[in-house]
Amino acid sequence: RGGGVSMLSSVSIPNILSIAGSDPSGGAGVQADLKTFAALGTYGGAAITALTAQNTRGVTDVQPVLAAFVAQQIDAVFADVRVDAVKIGMLATAEVVSAVATCLSRAGARNIVLDPVMVSTSGHALLAESAIGPLREQLIPLALVITPNLAEAGALLRRPAPRTIEEMRDAARALHALGPRFVYLKGGHLDQDTSPDVIFDGERMLELGTARIVTSNTHGTGCTLSSAIAALLPRCTNAIDAMRRAKAFVTSAMAASDGLVVGAGQGPLYHAHRANTLGSLYLVATPRPHMSEQEFLARVGAALDGGVDVVQLRCKSLEALPYIRLAERLHDLARQAGVPFIINDRPDVAAAVGADGVHLGQQDLPPALARALLPPNSIIGRSSHEPADADRVIEERATYFAVGPVWETPTKPDRPAAGLSYVRDVAAREIAVPWYAIGGITHDNVAQVMEAGATRIAVVRAILDAIDPAVAARGLVNALHEAREPEAVACS
Repeated sequence: RGGGVSMLSSVSIPNILSIAGSDPSGGAGVQADLKTFAALGTYGGAAITALTAQNTRGVTDVQPVLAAFVAQQIDAVFADVRVDAVKIGMLATAEVVSAVATCLSRAGARNIVLDPVMVSTSGHALLAESAIGPLREQLIPLALVITPNLAEAGALLRRPAPRTIEEMRDAARALHALGPRFVYLKGGHLDQDTSPDVIFDGERMLELGTARIVTSNTHGTGCTLSSAIAALLPRCTNAIDAMRRAKAFVTSAMAASDGLVVGAGQGPLYHAHRANTLGSLYLVATPRPHMSEQEFLARVGAALDGGVDVVQLRCKSLEALPYIRLAERLHDLARQAGVPFIINDRPDVAAAVGADGVHLGQQDLPPALARALLPPNSIIGRSSHEPADADRVIEERATYFAVGPVWETPTKPDRPAAGLSYVRDVAAREIAVPWYAIGGITHDNVAQVMEAGATRIAVVRAILDAIDPAVAARGLVNALHEAREPEAVACS
C-alpha cells in the first residue's frame, strides 16, 4: 500500500507537488491546490494534466495534455526537488493515468493523496470511461489516501453511489480493498443537515461531521480538501491528524468565502482566509498548572481543529530556554493549521522561534522598540483597558489591539473589569485597526459581546479548560458566525 507520513523538522518547509488540471477561473484544479499549499505554509509545484475552459458556471471544454509530456513534467520535478507529498487530481485519460503511475513508482513518491476527479459539478466528464480501470489497478494501490465523493465511490466500485451513512461505511471498506492505506469518503452530497465524512484504515472506521454551511461558494472543495491533506501530511504525526486538520481548513475557508464575489455560479472558497490575516477567534494559550506539556499542546491542537484562527503563547513563569522550546512546539501546531502565532510580551522569544509577532501590554516594551527587534511586517498586538489606550493604537501602528477585560477573570486578577460599556465605546469610535474583546468571555455571554459591537473575541478558559476544546472552539466559531449572518456551515 502507499507509503507516507514522515514528519519533517520544524525548520524545513515541505515541498508538495500537484498533478492535476488547470482551472482558469482559479477556484479548482492546480490553482486551488497551489493556493492551499501556500495558505498552509508549504511550497507548491504543479504538473499540468489538462487544460479546461471553465468558470463558476461550468466546464465548456477540456484539452488533455499528452501523457508523454505529463511524464516529462513529473520527472523534471523529481530529478531536482525533494517532494514530500503528492496530490493527484484530474487526469483526463487512461494514458495519463498510466504515465503518472509509472513516474511516481519510479520516483518512490511518498504521501500520495489521490482525488479521483471524474465529473465536474456542471456534469462535464473530466475522466474518460476507459481510464477508470487503470485508475483502480495502477494508481489507487500507490496512494496513501484516496478522497472520492459519493458518485466517484460508486464509479470506482461499479455500483450505485452510497445514499446513507451505513452505505458509506460499506463503500469505504470496499474501496480500501483496492489498495490505498486510507479511504477518506466525502459525504457532502448526502441529503441531510450535516456533512459527514468517513475515514477507514482497514481497522478503524471514523466519522468527521460538521454542520452544513449554507453557501453557493462550493467550487473546488474536493480539490482543496485533498491538497490540504497533502500539505499537512509531512508535518503531522499521523495521517488521521492531517485529515482532521484538512477538514477544518476547508470548513473555515468555505465559511469565510462570503466576502468573495467571483462569478455568477458556484463561487470558490477563500483559501487565504488565514494567510497573513487576523481571524475572529483568538486563543491566548496559557499553560495550566494541572496540565502536562503534552496535554497542553494536545488541547491547543484540538482548539485549532475546532476553528481557532490566531494563537498566542502567554507564559510568565518559564525562563527563556524552556519558553523557547515550548514556543517552538506551539509554533509547529499553528503552522500546520495555517494560523498566525503570537508571543506574549517577549520580542526576543518571538524572534528566536520565528513567530508571526508579539503582543504587548501597556507596561511592556513600546511597540516601536519591539518592531525594531522583529522582521518587517511582524504582527504587533496591544492591550487596551480604557479609551485613551484605544486612541493610541493608530499612533503606535499596532496591527490589532485587545479590549478588556470585559468581565473579571483570574487570568488578570488585579485588573478591574472594563465592562460591556468599554466594548460599546470602542465600537462607536470606528477605529481602523482590528480589535478583540477579551476577558471572561464564554459561549453563554458571547452574544452580549457581539451585540455591544465586537466582531472578534479572545479567550483562555472558555477553550483550554473545556471538556473538549475542539467542541468549545467550534461552538464559539458558530456563535460568531451566527451573530454576523444567521445561517451557517459544510464540505462537499
